[in-house]
Formats: sequence, C-alpha cells, structure tokens
Amino acid sequence: MSDTVEIPAAASLGNPGDACRSCGAELATDQRYCVNCGARRADPRVDYQQHLGAGQNGNGAAPAPGVAVPATAPVGDDPGATRAISPLGAAVAVGLLLIAVLLGAVIGKGNGSSDKAPVLVGSAQSGSSTNVSAQLTDEWGGSSGWTIQVTAVSKDGADVAQVNQTKSDVQAKGASDVGVLDSDLYPSLEPAQWVVFAGRYDSKAQASKALGQIQGDFPDAKVVEVSTDAAGASGKDSGAGSSDSKATNPALSDLQSSSPEDYSKKSKKLPDTVGTGGAPPPTDKKAPGGGSGGTTIK
Repeated sequence: MSDTVEIPAAASLGNPGDACRSCGAELATDQRYCVNCGARRADPRVDYQQHLGAGQNGNGAAPAPGVAVPATAPVGDDPGATRAISPLGAAVAVGLLLIAVLLGAVIGKGNGSSDKAPVLVGSAQSGSSTNVSAQLTDEWGGSSGWTIQVTAVSKDGADVAQVNQTKSDVQAKGASDVGVLDSDLYPSLEPAQWVVFAGRYDSKAQASKALGQIQGDFPDAKVVEVSTDAAGASGKDSGAGSSDSKATNPALSDLQSSSPEDYSKKSKKLPDTVGTGGAPPPTDKKAPGGGSGGTTIK
C-alpha cells in the first residue's frame, strides 16, 4: 500500500505572457521574481510590515511606548518594496559622514595659506644667536676696562629667558652692578658668549680686590679685561706690540664678527703676517740639537 501525496498547484500570480515591469522579460504565471533582473512581481508572501514595522510587533500587538520602529526604504526599482534600516547602520553612516567632514577640514587647512608666521624662541629660530642678539642689549657700553666675569652663557642654543634668569640669579646672591655683555664685541674675551659681569674698574688691581669680596659666593668668577682692541690693554701697558700688530688687529676684529659665509672670504685677504700683541720670544742662538752633542746631517 502506498500513500499518495498531492502537491498543491502553485497560485497564479498573473496571466501568461506578462512582462516584467522593470526589464520587460516574459514571466510565467507563478513566477514571483524576474529571473532576468530580480525585480519582485507581486506583493511579498508575508506582510512583514504588519509584523515588524507598521505599528505592530512580532506578536501582532502595538509596540510599547518609547520603542523605536525601524524606518523603511525602497528596494531596487520596485516602489512597493521596502527594506528596514537598523539603528546600527544609521549610526555607522553618521559616523562616516563626520569623519569625511573632519578630513576635508584638515586637508583644506593644510593646503591654505596663513597670515601668521611661526613663533620661535631665541636662537632656535635659525640655529644661531642672531635673534637673541636682537633682543638683548650689551650693557657694558663699548669702552675698555676691567670687570669680574661671574659666569657666561654660551650663545649656542641660548635664549633670552635663560640669559636674563642667569643675571637675576647673580643679583639675588648679592653681586652689585650686574650686567650682560656680548663677548663678540670685545676681542679680549672668549667669543660666542653672553658674559654676566659684576662691576666696572679702571685697573686689574681694582677688579682683583673686588673679586676677593664675592669669590666665596661665586667660586668660578674671574677678572677679565674688556677691550675693543684685539691686543688688549695689557699689551699697551707692557709696551708690547708692533706697528704690524696694530695694523692687522682691525682686520682680525672684523673677521671675528663676520658671518660664517663672509669669514671664509675675508680670511683669504689677511696679510701673511698677523700680529697678536706682546713681545716676541727670544731668538734661539744655540747650536743644532740644543747643545746636546747631536750630529747635524747635511
């Protein structure tokens, strides 16, 4: 004995020869979707709007107050077809829009021009002390004399705040007549420094006496000569120096204050003999070998 299973005939969805509304392909009577373009022919088998979107929940009851009902959007070319948009998808879309706006603002700002110049501090602007020199004033005054060099700040990497703070610290520890001078303006001093000095004296003896009074607080302080003459006042006091030395010292002073680019050019124009001041060393009149009995090879 065998059971017979009857298969119900498919419901007719249209007439023979009907054409797809989207692409015009011919449809069978029971064909719900066009096999050519995928467009739906008739209404969905289940009225999902009743269960999911249009004022009903899955149990056929109205949604609880405060429960959001997902929005719908048309699918394909069928105005009757809709697709639910989840809250997560909407949040992602809004986030992507914000990111695009921010990227556009950043790119636009980077390509645009700005009327404001970059703010740089001290010598970091150009790798030299040029900008610090423009903001600091030499407080010595250009005349020659003697002073106590309490400390010095190298111009390499120094800024205005650092130099002023060093000066304030020296004053706070009790030094009087404190000032800052640019050592590059005085060949008698070591170059490329901001010297913090204390006092002005006409002689080395006066400066040395004053040093003894403050050296306990400033153990590294020393007496220095401040002179615009490369030979220095000490050379004049001892009667040292020659006419050649006086003639070449201005050239050396000019060379010392030159920029790196001009230094190379000017140094090639210096005379063969350059005086540095002071008495020349005594002439060695001893026999070859310093009188040690060495053999002279001819």
